[in-house]
Amino acid sequence: MICFLALSMLSAVPMQATADTVINNVNLREVVVTAHKIDDNGGKIVYNAYLEKVRTETSAVDLMRKVPMLSVDINGNVSIRGNSNVKILVNGHSCGILSSSQVLEQISPADIQKVEVMTTPGAKYEAQGTGGVVNIITRKRMYFKSSGYLNTGMGIKGSHLMGNFNYAVDNHWSFQNSFYGLLGYSGTSSDSDFSGRTDGKNTGQLYSLQTGASRRDDKSMLNLNLQYMYQNALYRESLESGGRNKTNNGYHYLSVSADYSWTASEKVKMDAQTRWYYLPTRNKISGWDYPEARTGTHILGQMSQVDWTLKPWQKLEIDAGLSNSYSHFKDAYHSTLIRYIDNFGVYSELKYTATPSLTVNGGLRYEYYHIDTDLKRKRRYNDLFYNFGADYKASPFCTLSLLFSRRTDRPAYSKLLNEGNYQGGSVMLYGNGSVEPSYSYLLEAGTSLYVGDCFFKISPYYRYTEKSISLMMQMDGNVMQQSAVNIDGSYSWGTEIWSTLVMIKGKLNFNGGLDIMHTQLKGQDISNSGWQLRYSMNVTYRIFPTLYVNCYGSWQNRKIYLQGRENSYLYSNLSIQKSWHDDRYRAVLSVDNPFSNGVNVRRDYHIDGKDYHSSIRYRNTGIRVFFIYKFGKHDMEKNLKIKQNILNNY
Repeated sequence: MICFLALSMLSAVPMQATADTVINNVNLREVVVTAHKIDDNGGKIVYNAYLEKVRTETSAVDLMRKVPMLSVDINGNVSIRGNSNVKILVNGHSCGILSSSQVLEQISPADIQKVEVMTTPGAKYEAQGTGGVVNIITRKRMYFKSSGYLNTGMGIKGSHLMGNFNYAVDNHWSFQNSFYGLLGYSGTSSDSDFSGRTDGKNTGQLYSLQTGASRRDDKSMLNLNLQYMYQNALYRESLESGGRNKTNNGYHYLSVSADYSWTASEKVKMDAQTRWYYLPTRNKISGWDYPEARTGTHILGQMSQVDWTLKPWQKLEIDAGLSNSYSHFKDAYHSTLIRYIDNFGVYSELKYTATPSLTVNGGLRYEYYHIDTDLKRKRRYNDLFYNFGADYKASPFCTLSLLFSRRTDRPAYSKLLNEGNYQGGSVMLYGNGSVEPSYSYLLEAGTSLYVGDCFFKISPYYRYTEKSISLMMQMDGNVMQQSAVNIDGSYSWGTEIWSTLVMIKGKLNFNGGLDIMHTQLKGQDISNSGWQLRYSMNVTYRIFPTLYVNCYGSWQNRKIYLQGRENSYLYSNLSIQKSWHDDRYRAVLSVDNPFSNGVNVRRDYHIDGKDYHSSIRYRNTGIRVFFIYKFGKHDMEKNLKIKQNILNNY
């Protein structure tokens, strides 16, 4: 079923200038200096979300659809180059046991300032996530007495309310408060040759409240944060046979965190962070041929991390640190299957500037991972993970890079619990306590080129994953059962091509990417392979100084599974925005999927020598109306110390 949250570049010019700079007494034309919406830092792509002229996202999932190299499916699952094992960080820190979707659910899209995408992350980052690391940077800096915003809207698919208030007490202390609420609903129609036709309705609600305090001086900063979130989703399904099913699931999330950074000198810096969280979940399934089923797990955890940055001399920079995360599980209705998960890591990473044109880096990370269960199965893993890279600046306009890394995918706790989870459409997902971690090796090259106001990059890559975790499917009557298993391995290779274009004297701004990949999955008795293609774009056109049109979306063709494939579909959004009074007031009209009547997904399976088919149509074409009010000072380009360039006149 559809999750309701899915509803919703190059060198720096050393110029001491601000926007709309005019050089007096010299006959020169006006030069507009701005930050570029997308920056390329070799192995990292930075999407500057705060530079978007049109912000129509009702969730962080929607915002991810605009980020280069990311792919978001109709259910809100984030992937990089077809790999959904992506680690989501917030301000450089992990959120513990939470899944990627749960992390995104916490964050109001209006609070997101930047998104960093790392396909070959360094040893500094936890080894989990073979797809790569996505680091979301939220608005935390305070340069003004008080500021805030209010964003509200409603439409066919739901309504939302989000906002924040920031207040600086003095030159040291400041407070930040934010709230985020979302009500969504949508419909689905599915048809398969194993369960017949079903019609379903999704309703969901999400509420998130955060409050925090920051203290800063010349050498240190302290951030304190308290967050509470509640989510609930209800799915009602009508079967062709006349039966009805209902699934109700939700969870609460309470988190307390502290983050302290200290700059001893230009050569020594330190950052320490700790977070405690409590996460109770619940699920209720009714309407099947067996009695009502209830499941739920209470998770209590902590995660702490200390990082040091040392620069013993000008050409060498060293990062070192350690981390620990611990999660305790208690099943609310049955015996506890998992007692706790403990992960300890220590790393060191070096960056050496050999010449003005050549920079090399490398890192090594050791992790100890331990799972304890009531089934008397204690598993301990001691692993080394590493990365190497080199960037060569062939010219002021061309950079070459080569990267290699080893990372892991450990099964999520939901894939280890031996209980069923109803997915809708007569599909059950079962855990498997025997699933082991997989290990991935990625080799990636990159070439970036600047041509006038335009930026181009091509990144060929090859990935091999040992003991890859996949889903094995089998039929039991009219129910398709899916469970996580380890297969022999998976191979994928391809290339990613994307560009940033500024045209029509800066009125038209285009960002687009094409990912071409060949995938091969190998199991003991079964294998599958094929080509995958994904295309995404984000286009904004300025009609008048305060009137913009924006269109973003993605098209992806078939996905390759161990026992089948999924056909192509298109997701898109078209919006128009008008602002008044120096952008303090905005009104937005947004239409989801204006070029298609919802989203249609078809899947073909080959199970035990038989072919099965299923299709599902998400009826999520809808119109939304936004109203945004901002108070205080929101001039991010002037206040943030960012690299500036003269490319994007936008």
